[in-house]
Amino acid sequence: MEPITTYDGYTINYQYSPVEDAKATVIFSHGFVEYSAHYSKLASQLNAYGFNVFKYDLRGHGRTTAPLGDLEAYEDFALDLNECVQWVKDKDSTLPIYTMGFSMGGMITALYGILYPYEVSGQILLGAGLSIASQFNDVTDDEISVLKFLEMMGTTGDGGIRQLIAMDSPYVIKKTTRRFLVESLVKAPTFIQENYAMYQLPVLLIHGQQDPIITYKGSQKFYDEIASDDKEILIYPEYEHDLLRIPDAPKIIAVIAEWINRHL
Repeated sequence: MEPITTYDGYTINYQYSPVEDAKATVIFSHGFVEYSAHYSKLASQLNAYGFNVFKYDLRGHGRTTAPLGDLEAYEDFALDLNECVQWVKDKDSTLPIYTMGFSMGGMITALYGILYPYEVSGQILLGAGLSIASQFNDVTDDEISVLKFLEMMGTTGDGGIRQLIAMDSPYVIKKTTRRFLVESLVKAPTFIQENYAMYQLPVLLIHGQQDPIITYKGSQKFYDEIASDDKEILIYPEYEHDLLRIPDAPKIIAVIAEWINRHL
């Protein structure tokens, strides 16, 4: 497939799964530590509802060529996502595009919605990292392990992230730079909170109330404060952080598909 290159010369690793007579395209941004290949089942499930699916490795993750576990500026996340959106538009400019993100990818999706308010038709935020984790301002080490990250978040994580950390893969993040954490967990959500009034896209927020990594209260605050007239939030009392690889994931994907269909 055609390469996608960032403004500063890195190559974005991606997978594109089109379907015949697609109704829309969903662009998916994954979470911290992982990479897009972990979501092959998600792509096939969304394909079954008639949606093209584009998923990619975030900057600092997976096979995208920017340095693993590092990030110079949080704005780079949005710039990279915009390159993906433009690639999809070049494929088919007639289809509506919905950007969807999980965890850190949910934060990136919301950030994109503020910085690029006219590029997509709507957004889906799943367990999004929308709360400011100011404790990472106090990190003095140049690098921090993912286990230390979880400790600073006040948790050992849920089953999903513990399984990821245990994976023997060169593409799963085991440690990250201090500036990655500050840019993505402090500066980016601070910018989002300072610009709630700039967010006006149709949006569906989904969060697990038992999430031990990212509190659902960040999603609730986002929902309460943004300027969107078309917004919906679903807080599931029984779920933790991982919403797309649990046994009930097909039910959540069905909810997402139904929401998109209502907006076509």
